[in-house]
Amino acid sequence: MNKKKYLYSVTFLLLLFAIYNLVWLFARYNYFAKYEKEFPLVADSGKKIYVDSDGYNYSVAMPRYLSWNGNLSIVEKDFQYALIIWKKPFEDTYKTGILFNGYNGITNQIELTDSKTADYPDCQKIVDENQLLIDQLYDRANTVWNLGLQ
Repeated sequence: MNKKKYLYSVTFLLLLFAIYNLVWLFARYNYFAKYEKEFPLVADSGKKIYVDSDGYNYSVAMPRYLSWNGNLSIVEKDFQYALIIWKKPFEDTYKTGILFNGYNGITNQIELTDSKTADYPDCQKIVDENQLLIDQLYDRANTVWNLGLQ
């Protein structure tokens, strides 16, 4: 009887693991894969990056196996600023952040509530000063990926 319980337990755990794999594959991995399917492969790197006519780089960070972390990003041609977009699992909403390399001599990473609002009030001044740039990045994201970011 012990052997039978053991086999049931192992079978149940394997079934749970298989279900988790399928949920991850369809809910997370395939979600990000659709955003890079048209992007060209960069040499033999295994990475796909789209560069538009203005020199902006669009890339997709695929979630690692069974991880829920993945993101979309847009980087300006001089790598001075970037927009990072995270999709919230099981929702049709996004979290965004902006990265400024060398803004006033330092690198700033700011999480955004929307294109005009920083998550933290002490970062709002930087967002206000760079509003045109942030709006341009949001527009580019919506043009390439049709995300409906605001």
